[in-house]
Amino acid sequence: MSQGEQWRVQLLLGDHLVEEHIGPAGLAERYANVIRLRIQGLPGRRLHCERVSEHELAYPASRPYDPRD
Repeated sequence: MSQGEQWRVQLLLGDHLVEEHIGPAGLAERYANVIRLRIQGLPGRRLHCERVSEHELAYPASRPYDPRD
């Protein structure tokens, strides 16, 4: 993970989003490590990480990114 990028870290239970964090690479990596420890051995839970695009970051939190826009 590059330090200048923003990353999304998601905890999923099946298809349901349980928890989401967005932050710089170093912080996102820490979130991922903590979530990985919390879900170890629990069925149906998975960790998903992806880089947040510049386009998504341009949207305010009150109006989240919608790819249909």
